[in-house]
Amino acid sequence: MKPQMTIIIKRLQPLLKMQRLPVVAMAFALIFFWAVPPVAAQDCALKEFASLNITTLPGGEIAVPLTIGGQSHMFVVQLTNNTSAISAALADALHLKPTHSTIPHTVFFGQVFTPTSPTPDFVSVPVSEGSAAINDFHLFVVNTTPGSGADGYLGVDFLRHFEVEIDFANGKLNLFSPNHCPGAVVYWPNTGAGYTLFGYTDTGNLIFPATVDGVRILTRLSTEPGNARMALEVAAKEFDISLRSDGLKAGGADDDGSMFYHYPFKSLQIGDVSIANPTIDLKISMNACDGKHLFSKKAVDMSMCSKDMGLIVGQNELRKLHLFFSFREGKLYVTTADSHK
Repeated sequence: MKPQMTIIIKRLQPLLKMQRLPVVAMAFALIFFWAVPPVAAQDCALKEFASLNITTLPGGEIAVPLTIGGQSHMFVVQLTNNTSAISAALADALHLKPTHSTIPHTVFFGQVFTPTSPTPDFVSVPVSEGSAAINDFHLFVVNTTPGSGADGYLGVDFLRHFEVEIDFANGKLNLFSPNHCPGAVVYWPNTGAGYTLFGYTDTGNLIFPATVDGVRILTRLSTEPGNARMALEVAAKEFDISLRSDGLKAGGADDDGSMFYHYPFKSLQIGDVSIANPTIDLKISMNACDGKHLFSKKAVDMSMCSKDMGLIVGQNELRKLHLFFSFREGKLYVTTADSHK
């Protein structure tokens, strides 16, 4: 008798004596147990669809290539926009026929839309890169220039079809299949990985809790160049900071002349990763999104007028992190950027 079967019989003997099973039943049970092969382990490996090179445009925006109409075009990555868009010039060059749309009034890619203003048209096109493909994807048509050398914006509505890794240290935005084992996503060497749960605002933007100097703040991520941003109203409420506070200094002015300020915050923590001495631009925001106060000549700064929004983490902070968005799990996994070089 094989040694393994001898061990199995010895382990089953107490149970068999207790239940007084017939010998024939015992023999059948052992034969069945021995004949059935073990169930194959679940395949937990991440399956990569595409690895996109991140390009930093002259204006500081980050962009990745997407194939539309059989040609590769650069699209600016926009984590603060739920919707993706294509420039009117490219849509016309590809002979794409726009369809009229209706969306709630909002700030949309640098344009202010009110209940009386026309809403942007959209086109339906196949979008792909590598093995990542969406056959009928809606891209809104916009007249704004995405950035030097770019032809559109890539928003969360595209990214959420996949699991998304942003690896700034290696200049990669990687798209993976959502079919993987829960939690089995941080494949790169690291000194400590953590995660935070994320959700969506009513306009579809990603939102999650972060911690600034020990205070939990509702947070969004922005791939736009620059520092993190926070409304002075939020700083006053959460940290008792005012224009008379010790340590508060003028940081400069935006293109439209509006001032922003800096305060010596000690830490910004996302998941289990902490960024020391983060630079956060504090701005005086409007109390309501009534369109009367603009922080940009192009659009109302929605990030500064939302009473539920505490912090927007900018590209300067993101470049210190290595991010993995598991849209399947609703988790943002974070390590330091230099964990994977």
